[in-house]
Amino acid sequence: RDMDRKARAMRILLSSTRLRDFWDLMTLFIRAAHHGTIADPLPSDHGRWRVVHSCVVTRCEPLLIRFAAALYPEQLRERDERTGRLPLHITSALSCERSANSIDKTVLRLWPRGAWGHDNEGRLAINLAIESGKPWRVVRALLLCAPPSLLTRDTKTQMMPFMIASASPHASLDCSYRLLRDSVDIMTNLCGDDCGGVTTKIPA
Repeated sequence: RDMDRKARAMRILLSSTRLRDFWDLMTLFIRAAHHGTIADPLPSDHGRWRVVHSCVVTRCEPLLIRFAAALYPEQLRERDERTGRLPLHITSALSCERSANSIDKTVLRLWPRGAWGHDNEGRLAINLAIESGKPWRVVRALLLCAPPSLLTRDTKTQMMPFMIASASPHASLDCSYRLLRDSVDIMTNLCGDDCGGVTTKIPA
């Protein structure tokens, strides 16, 4: 499927000289905005140039990200050399703005399995999303792609997602409550209605 998408994107790009010129110019702008240089290759301390990663970092329009990912689908699974982050980690860590939320959905749809990946600090995308203050709909989408992450301790903070949400100054109250409620529901189902004699039911 990736190869079919890449072939279609290449045909579109090669079909128009104006489109090729536009794409070449855009990639130069994106490279400069992300790395502060258009050198090719990049200086060694910058790591390898990946247009998909740079599109996410610079908050390009979702259409541009989708086109870059169609041309280079393998980059959705490639990690930044310095941080070990996939594009999904990168967008999850972006501060919560309307543009960032649309990028989250775009990148997650392109490669949902990225929700299972860890960066160099052993962190999942969901933990970065919670810390950056992403709304519940984004956090929930990540949970649906990697359900075990709900009860997985973050390697850096040693906290579960609902704990991270409670401690983060950026997480919304709605997100904190829903994560706590879902965590308690799962733990209750695992050990019965009464965990150690303490009722753990939280109202919906």
